[in-house]
Amino acid sequence: MRGARAALLAVALAVALLGLGLTRALTRAVPAEDFALKQAAAEHMRRCMDAVLSYRRELGIPPLPEDARGTGMLGDHFNAVTTTAGAADAKRTTADPNMAALMVGMLTEAGVGPGDRVGAGLSGSFPAMNLALICACEAIGAELIYIASVGASTYGANLPQLTFPDMALRLYADALIGTPPAAFSMGGASDVGLDMDAALSGEVRARLSASGVPFLDIRDFGANLRARMQLYAEGGPIDCFVGVGGSITTNGTGPSAPPHGILRGGTANERSGLLEIYAEAGVPAIHIIDIRKLVADYGMPYDPETPPKIGEGAPYMRTEYSKIPAACALAVDAALLICGHRRGRRVRR
Repeated sequence: MRGARAALLAVALAVALLGLGLTRALTRAVPAEDFALKQAAAEHMRRCMDAVLSYRRELGIPPLPEDARGTGMLGDHFNAVTTTAGAADAKRTTADPNMAALMVGMLTEAGVGPGDRVGAGLSGSFPAMNLALICACEAIGAELIYIASVGASTYGANLPQLTFPDMALRLYADALIGTPPAAFSMGGASDVGLDMDAALSGEVRARLSASGVPFLDIRDFGANLRARMQLYAEGGPIDCFVGVGGSITTNGTGPSAPPHGILRGGTANERSGLLEIYAEAGVPAIHIIDIRKLVADYGMPYDPETPPKIGEGAPYMRTEYSKIPAACALAVDAALLICGHRRGRRVRR
């Protein structure tokens, strides 16, 4: 009796493993439900990147050797408006229109939909991710209120003649994006550019101030955060906050920065930046930092020689599992167990 029961259990286990194996074998990647939306965002970002490259050419600034694909999205290694160290491979990774598709996915995962309001703090460290966010929000139909900073890490938007605020203003003027900055700041130390060359930063400040967009020049950390939150809330509460890069207003002044990705909940303190403040208040927050880990989390390649074409790759796909093998295995196992149970009852009689 025990031998028969063991044999029956062994057969049931084999059937279950076969069902699991067939389920995995028949798993396939299919276009995500929002494929068209993501593709549109990526195409939009590609047009914006092409325009930025043309702006550089007008200024007589060719792409750097480190910009292997000639995207025009990488700045200098170091100059007088560079704030921190950055990695060229991380910047090359982000200089990919598919990042807009990634941002559509992250915003959707955070609960952002048409008509929602997104507040953002955009440093110049990852100008391509800034464009990805703008294009993603416009594709979704979300309202974006963003504050753009001049300061950038190495290989970011640190060209004094073409900072990220300059890019955003030019793209808006050329009707390539529909969302101008709500305000500027210098970024860098204390968010007022204390670590920048005074004469050069003064030239940048004067040029941007002439645009008429408000310039936030608030050295006090708490007052700066309050001014930004008030600006975001002018049209009503925001439904999501996005921080791109590592500015103090986004990350805070604590010993460690918030992790990359989507943040929900947590505890804020007097040293916290807007990411932790909004997350504690129940507002989903997205941190675009640590690009190597970020793209790994979403199945995208890091610093590929040739990125996937628009419409190809992980952001555009979802995994579809076949239910038939598992259902068949479950039915067979159920029948085996029922038969075994009945046989056991007859033997006991």
